[in-house]
Formats: sequence, C-alpha cells, structure tokens
Amino acid sequence: MDRLSRVAALVSALAAFTFLLLEPGATTAASLVAKGLSVSLLALLAARQGTRGLAGALACSSAGDLLLEWDRQGLFVAGLAAFLLAHLLYIILFVRGSRRPLGVTPARGTAALAVVAGGAAVAAWIWPGLGALRVPVTAYMAVLLAMAFAAQVGRFGTPLVAAGAALFVASDSMIGIVTFKGTFAGSGPLIWSTYYLAQVAITAGWLSHAAAAPAPPVTSRRA
Repeated sequence: MDRLSRVAALVSALAAFTFLLLEPGATTAASLVAKGLSVSLLALLAARQGTRGLAGALACSSAGDLLLEWDRQGLFVAGLAAFLLAHLLYIILFVRGSRRPLGVTPARGTAALAVVAGGAAVAAWIWPGLGALRVPVTAYMAVLLAMAFAAQVGRFGTPLVAAGAALFVASDSMIGIVTFKGTFAGSGPLIWSTYYLAQVAITAGWLSHAAAAPAPPVTSRRA
C-alpha cells in the first residue's frame, strides 16, 4: 500500500469516528462531510489498488450514505437504490473473484444459512409495517442476502469478506427494525459502527485476496 492509500485509510477511519460522535445530533455540513469521506476514501483506496469492482461498490455505498444523511425520509428509496446497486456489484465481485473450485464446505454452508436466515427473520418481522415500501424493501433485502450468501460461500483466503458481509446484514437489519418497528437504546452508534466495520472488513479482505491471486502467465513471442 503506497503512502496516499495509507493516508486515505487513516482519514477514512478518523471521518468514521467523527461521524460516530456527530450521529446523535441533527444533520449538519460536518456530519455530511464526515459520513461522505468515511466510505468514499475506502473507494479511493480500492481504486488505487486496481480493484474497480470493489471501488464501484464502495462508491455506490457512499452515495447511499449521503442520500440518507441528507434526507432519510424523502430520499429513503433513492438511498436504498444506491445500496442495492452496491450489493449487486459486490455479488458480481464475489462470484467472479472466488477461487475455484467453489467447494462449499459444511462450515461455510452453515455460516451462509445462518446469516441468510437471520436477515430473513428480521425481514419477516418488519413485513407488516412496510406499507407502500414493501416492494423496494423486499427487493433490497433479497439482494442484500444474496450478497451475504456469496460472501459466505466464496473462497477468498481470508474470513474478512464473509465477516464484513455478515456485519452488513446485521447493520441493515437494525436499520429495518428502527425504521419500521421503533428505535432502541444505542441504535445509532451500533448501526454506524457495524456498517463501517463491514465496509472495512470487505475492503481489507478483498484487497488481501486480490494481492494473493496468482499473476497471469507471461508468454513470449519470437521476432
């Protein structure tokens, strides 16, 4: 990792911590900047490492962060769409990038079923309160859980990608509970912490996986 990438990672962490402190208050320019920098700098780091798919997923996530911070009620569906696109990019990344053969082991299969079952249980619980948002929320949850499943069964040489996806499901499940069932003590910091750690774990895990991938064979040509 070069110097600029290390600086981006450090500033991202500082921005995330700053937003954690600002999160209980009203939306301000400072909270928008802190939240926006948190994941967008991870996208910059990914882009500098040449992982465009990861960079795209992180950039879409950052756009969703800003939309929901700017106006959670009015831009909820737009923010949901940005994150849905992020998860679609993650799915493509995980499916294409997993080492072959896939070889779903009992441990990975059990983890996948546990994560998906937990997310599905929360979706079923909040279902009666979704109202007019049933279609977008259900579509989003289906894509989120598909992303988590792909992360659990993929072979990446590190548990970080799977752990990050599980944290993402946990964070979004708490958002669903708070939005459609009612808030609970410490929900804001807990949601933000699990979300940011999810993105960091996925980023670190994928960059480690990409760095360990074998280089393509070099072919020689005769003049």
